[in-house]
Amino acid sequence: MDAFPATEDPAESEPKATTGSPPEIVSQSDFVDCVDRCVASLLVKPAAATAQASEQTQLRAWLAGKSQALDDGTPIDFALFDATILSVEERLPAAGSLDRSRLLSAARRLAEDVYAGAPTPAAVET
Repeated sequence: MDAFPATEDPAESEPKATTGSPPEIVSQSDFVDCVDRCVASLLVKPAAATAQASEQTQLRAWLAGKSQALDDGTPIDFALFDATILSVEERLPAAGSLDRSRLLSAARRLAEDVYAGAPTPAAVET
């Protein structure tokens, strides 16, 4: 009888590295355009629901990717999303206070839904 129990070889217990596909290269403008399209789709009627779902799926995939980064090395994370959503008013035109209010409401709804992980309603009511 052995005095010491057999131990595993440490090399065998370490997780094996997997070779997956390299992370997708995403430009700053691609990320910003995706956020802007998500916000803009909330301003239209339900006809855009399919496009909206596709854009949000892409946005969530980028945010969920642990090794995702923009082509300039900036990590794709919620800090980047927050900065992008907070500056949406600078990029998307709004004609008048009602349109501005709807735009900001759509941006807020997108942010809430992305953080909650829930699908977004089809349109922002006027």
